[in-house]
Formats: sequence, structure tokens, C-alpha cells
Amino acid sequence: NAHHDRHVMFDEDHGLPPSLIDFLEETDHILFFLEGHAGKGLIQENEMGPGGQGMKPDLIVVTGDILDGMGGDFDQQIEPLKALSAPLGVFAVTGNHEYYVGMNRALTILKKTNLQMLNNERITVDGLDIVGVGYPGIHHLEEIKNLPMDSPSAAPRILLFHTPTNLKIKTDVRSGGH
Repeated sequence: NAHHDRHVMFDEDHGLPPSLIDFLEETDHILFFLEGHAGKGLIQENEMGPGGQGMKPDLIVVTGDILDGMGGDFDQQIEPLKALSAPLGVFAVTGNHEYYVGMNRALTILKKTNLQMLNNERITVDGLDIVGVGYPGIHHLEEIKNLPMDSPSAAPRILLFHTPTNLKIKTDVRSGGH
């Protein structure tokens, strides 16, 4: 159980939405990095250590601004990201800082990490729906790949986005940057 200024860990002791309780009975922790800013050292290899109370999350999500700025040593910036791992995966969406770098260049850089980038798509991981909306966002739900329009999923759902959004989508947790 931890709350830290750079990330929030939710678990069954935090009054979660009922649809996530069953998921968390099978898994212990979901770690949210609300913004990465790897160049500023917000995600470090030892982040799961003393500051993170020794967390061993089952799932990690990052809601954009993974890279920092438009230049610098990106190989050095992403080094801590290579150490992020979780049994169910490490997922992220892009933010405006990736846009500043150039989306194609940023995605090429981020391919060197353990992050699975979600770009306007829904995936299901171990019974949990994760919907990732990349920067700059979308205007219509139809822009999200693999999102059933006719029958909402009964699975617990997390929405990841960088830019605040008013998407009319059933979610249990919305996690955004900016």
C-alpha cells in the first residue's frame, strides 16, 4: 500500500471500484506513473525500492510524457525504462513531449524499452480491459481499435490518456497526465 508523489499504487485496501476487486484478488498491485519524464529522473531503476515501499506490481501503466524535451541523450533517458517490468506487462500512451520529439522518432526510441505502447486501442490483459488513447487524443470512440460498440465489456476497464478527455466510455479507473 503506497502513495508517492510520482506514482500511485492501487490495491484492495483503497476502496477500489467493485469491478476491479475481483481482478485484484488475482493480482496484487497496479502501478500508475502519471507522467514519465524519464529525462528528469522521475522513473528510476530503484523506484520500486524504498520510495516505492518495495512494490512488485503486477501491471505498470504510464500516461505519456515518457521522454523529456526535444533533445538530449535519449539512450540515457530511457535506460531506467528498460528495467521496468511486471508479470502482466508495462503499458503506456504517448504525451505531448513525444509529439515534440516527433512521434515516429519517439516511438522508435521507445521500442528499445519494455513499454508496450497503446495508440487508440483496447487490449485485454488477464481479464482487465486497458484502453490507451495516445496524444493528441481522439474525437470519437470509433477511433479506438478493438473497442466493442454494441456490447460493453463486463471486464474491469482502465482508460489511459495524456490529454484530459470527456470520452463517453464506461471505465472503472481513468488515469491521465498533464
